[in-house]
Amino acid sequence: MSDRLPDSWAEARLGDVCEPVSQRGPSAEHETFRYIDLGAIDNRAKRVAEATGVPVLKAPSRAKQVVRYGDVVFSTVRVYLENIAEVPGELDGEIASTAFCVLRPAQGISSRYLYHYVLETLSTKPGLVGTIFRKAQNKLTDPAKLKRVVSLIDSETWIGSGVDVKGAIYEGPLEKNAAEVKSGAGQYFTRRPLIDAMVEVIDPRVGETVHDPACGTGGFLLSAYEHMKPNARDRSEQRKLREQSLSGVDIVDEVVRLCAMNMYLHGIGNGESPIACRDALAFDPGDRYDVILTNPPFGRKSSYRVIGEDGEVDTEREDYEREDFKFTTSNKQLNFLQHIMTIMQMGGRAVVVLPDNVLFEAGSAGEGIRRRLLERFDFHTLVRLPTGIFYKPGVKANVLFFNKHPPRADNKPNTRALWIYDFRTNRNFTLKKNPLARADLDDFVACYQASNRSKRKESERFRKFDVADLLKRDKLNLDILWLKDDSLEDVNSLPPPDEIAIEIVENLQAALEAFQAVADDLQKPQAPVVVDIADARRKRDASRAAVGCYVIGKLADTPTFGRTVEMKLLYLAEAHLGLELEGQPIRDAAGPYDPWIREFEKQAVQANWFAVDEKDIGTGPSKMSYKIKPGLKAKVDEAVAVLGDQQVEFDRVIGLLAGKPTEDAEILTTLFAAWNDALLDELSPPDEDIIREVRENWHLDKARFSIDTLKKWLDWMRSNRLTPMGKPPRTRHQAKLL
Repeated sequence: MSDRLPDSWAEARLGDVCEPVSQRGPSAEHETFRYIDLGAIDNRAKRVAEATGVPVLKAPSRAKQVVRYGDVVFSTVRVYLENIAEVPGELDGEIASTAFCVLRPAQGISSRYLYHYVLETLSTKPGLVGTIFRKAQNKLTDPAKLKRVVSLIDSETWIGSGVDVKGAIYEGPLEKNAAEVKSGAGQYFTRRPLIDAMVEVIDPRVGETVHDPACGTGGFLLSAYEHMKPNARDRSEQRKLREQSLSGVDIVDEVVRLCAMNMYLHGIGNGESPIACRDALAFDPGDRYDVILTNPPFGRKSSYRVIGEDGEVDTEREDYEREDFKFTTSNKQLNFLQHIMTIMQMGGRAVVVLPDNVLFEAGSAGEGIRRRLLERFDFHTLVRLPTGIFYKPGVKANVLFFNKHPPRADNKPNTRALWIYDFRTNRNFTLKKNPLARADLDDFVACYQASNRSKRKESERFRKFDVADLLKRDKLNLDILWLKDDSLEDVNSLPPPDEIAIEIVENLQAALEAFQAVADDLQKPQAPVVVDIADARRKRDASRAAVGCYVIGKLADTPTFGRTVEMKLLYLAEAHLGLELEGQPIRDAAGPYDPWIREFEKQAVQANWFAVDEKDIGTGPSKMSYKIKPGLKAKVDEAVAVLGDQQVEFDRVIGLLAGKPTEDAEILTTLFAAWNDALLDELSPPDEDIIREVRENWHLDKARFSIDTLKKWLDWMRSNRLTPMGKPPRTRHQAKLL
């Protein structure tokens, strides 16, 4: 019996929870009574299976206990049989054998403990039921109040109400709860007008899978369901929509319960829960979805607290190490963005609500993820949301719209242009006096042109930004606004004081967190750093050799390819892509030249990577070309790991130089290097300074190129996105010229 009772019952004494049951025989005023003896109990089902009708005059001597509905009877004879059962309603007032001990819960105890037992039992059930009751607790300790609540709910005719009615009834308290909870996820509760507008333009269709990796109470999923439901033409499509199309994940048990119940009341699910409780960022689930709709929880970083042996509380950053994550960061929003990139089906669409810091956060992760979003995905629309639409004052957020496509054949970015809708500047909303309404988003929906985005037109609030211009922005900052903010000049247009105060506090907290992180690092004992210089040089040379072999594997059969183009592409692998190969290029007549190339060729011949073929062409230095050998493939595979996410861009650059005359490759990389060296000196040289540097200071041989010729090549470089960003290495003059 103990394994079937709630844990809290183990500490209760029978005298605290039970009333004594007086023993008396059956009343003489009844001709017969129903008798519960040992044989009446179904041991497996733990219930009274059958009570025998017995005439009063023939009552057994043990028939002396009058039982009531809700009593628990268990045998004191042959206890190993576990004869135990609860008296059902139809046996109320009947007689049980004295071979039973009768437990009669005291007034109020039955409902409270039984309800606790029911919650615990239901939470262990598989599927939707177990999810709805996951870690549920009874907060009503007053038995009378609990009974009153249960009676009120039981008095309603729920079966006769449609799912729309029950769903609407349930959603009301959800939103009210979000408004009353001033901390946690509730403060970022996404308003339904915003959700509906986002779903309308992304237009999920019947047959597509829709997923929310931070589903909260299910607002996005329900809006998508209501959008698709009218288009489900037959029962098969309706069933598929309800049972297979929608899914969500959340990390908070309470939220998962609310969301699962919300789905159930709207008729979604087939016994299995469409909502899972787990950390969405912990691993790649393997599933891929057609449409992602989500508003991940806001917060600057992921962290957890641990208590050390000395009792001190330390905060540890929680970085997610996943193979599919191209960048490691503790920023939750950037990690959610990477997760969404992974779980999108090829050809899939995503709508994500994210805070402003995603658009401008510096560092390799922030800049790298934004670059990947623009180059590998079609990041076509950005909405700058106003403050006053979330329950937390002063929250600055955005909606990102992007699609997932295979890389383009021409190796150009998948994003052609980013359209930004400024819904923030001079738009003031509040939760009560001026709440956001669906009509406020009509202009955006019209500008979006969901049926044909090619028909978009610029307006005061809707502007187009070419991807080439965005990729040139410092640190790839996408925090772009252009409208004049009236609040900067008109004090009456300023945000409410509480919003201003909260923004100041958040900025100060962010600064304090940054200083605290530095202080914590400085206080940690630093182990002596032992650097094996020779080993580091070997690894560097191995990486550089792998990249060199990668180029040869791509271009060995190209007629114009040789040592000169090989050197230029190795230089661009560092100065354009940013690979750390520690090259030492000098200013040569043929452009950037690293003497290491000769060591590389000797090593390749010995390792059977490729053969070197030297031909005398009679017009100057001999031409060096390469012939692939069997050992090259292993080095090419090694290069793929070295290149990482930059492989696509390197292939594009290789394609730009492939087939070009050697002299063209020379002058292109010479212009690039002269320009890049100036940027490394923190200069922003105009074209005439770059051209003068090449013709007068690079090498005596370069004066043969006309100003017009060099100007045309600079224009070509810009149009083909081969412009420097001030990345090392810097080129050096040859000693013989100094």
